[in-house]
Amino acid sequence: MLSQLLVRTRPHVTWTPRTSQSLYTFIMYDTSFFILHAFYINCPGGSLDGCEEVDAWHGSGNGMPINNPYSFLVYEQRARIPLDDAKKAEQETVEAGRFGTSSPLGVFFITILLQKLNAYVDPEIKFASIMEMYADAYGSFQFTNFFSSGDLCPLYYSQLPEFRWVVQAIQIPNLKWSSPAFGYSLSAVAPHLTSITVHVHVTYETESMTDTACCEQFQITRGFHTVSALDSRPVTAAMTRHAPKVFLSPVVFTMPDGGRGALGAIPYTLVVLDVSPVGNFYSGVTKLAVHWLLANIFESDFLSGTEVVPYVPPTPRDTGSPVTLMFLLFAQSGPVNPGSFNQLCPLGLTMCRLRVTDLISTWSLGDIVGVNWLRSQEDGYSIKRQYTEMGRTERNVCLGRAGYASPCPAQQPCSAIGQLGFRQPYLIGQLATAVLVLYYYSRA
Repeated sequence: MLSQLLVRTRPHVTWTPRTSQSLYTFIMYDTSFFILHAFYINCPGGSLDGCEEVDAWHGSGNGMPINNPYSFLVYEQRARIPLDDAKKAEQETVEAGRFGTSSPLGVFFITILLQKLNAYVDPEIKFASIMEMYADAYGSFQFTNFFSSGDLCPLYYSQLPEFRWVVQAIQIPNLKWSSPAFGYSLSAVAPHLTSITVHVHVTYETESMTDTACCEQFQITRGFHTVSALDSRPVTAAMTRHAPKVFLSPVVFTMPDGGRGALGAIPYTLVVLDVSPVGNFYSGVTKLAVHWLLANIFESDFLSGTEVVPYVPPTPRDTGSPVTLMFLLFAQSGPVNPGSFNQLCPLGLTMCRLRVTDLISTWSLGDIVGVNWLRSQEDGYSIKRQYTEMGRTERNVCLGRAGYASPCPAQQPCSAIGQLGFRQPYLIGQLATAVLVLYYYSRA
């Protein structure tokens, strides 16, 4: 199963041709919503190299929280297809599918397309494969962007009291709050930050693991978690042990002139802070721990940024006191020099604690344009990490915990105190006489 972000570009596709002179038609098809995602004709040999493009590859744009199976189909041609004939057949198939459905895209029936190309294409599938893709932030963004709508979630995030407590406690300067009397506000009682223009999509993934902490065995099941500040339920520390995938999208897509919004050419800085010390009655916080810092992020390409502080996973030390990680996205006035950050953290980047206002002034950062956060609670993984990586002794961490003794007693059956995620079966099957091979490459 793959993310929609990974399949946004065309894969490398191969199959075994019957002869060196054989020509093929390739189709990529969404079998859940009956949508055509790619259409190539006159493919020589056993790959997409040299094909004629009728409908260029456009990856998944599923905005619904469901998994999607996609079919990759190869048909052998009886003769070379004129490109204009193929385009006409596709258009007529699209128009035929717009009747009798509420979908704004209509439905695309491959059988109708093959009937229109019957003189050129053998309708029997020669090669096929299925790939399942799960819903993610990128798919939601593509779906929303296509229909020219807006995404107001980040503005709602900025209305929450947790955010106001943090920005007031760390004394972020020049905050621009909405006024119900003079401007648009989502709520008459809670103003939002008007500088919010970007949705910071954050998704954590973790693999399965089994280990022992304080003489108790724990199990982590493979899963993923999409961060939303509106969800106050904490996730376990094991879920947040790896750096998350981050995707940026504009809040408003529909522009006054009818065009679609964009992030623009300005760079951004993303800083991830442990804001747990900030309470609704405590404003004496001076420095916060930095768990991740990236600078010079351009547009939605998060990987274009420079990692200044490597990701440090949160380590909650008390079941009743989760760690709150807040993702703050700042607009930059121009490119910044990452090397200048060292003066703010003389004790080392992995143990960095700083005043956010010092970072703002050192790099001349502008407004907060995006925010998101989550809460991470103690689990078996974080318990063990305290005495294996955080400098504490096992006895100091474990003494008083149920089941702990030194030495440990005989192991008990597994106690699943870790993060429960989804169990992901692998979809493996052969639909035709041969297997279509697909390769995806992603940036590390």
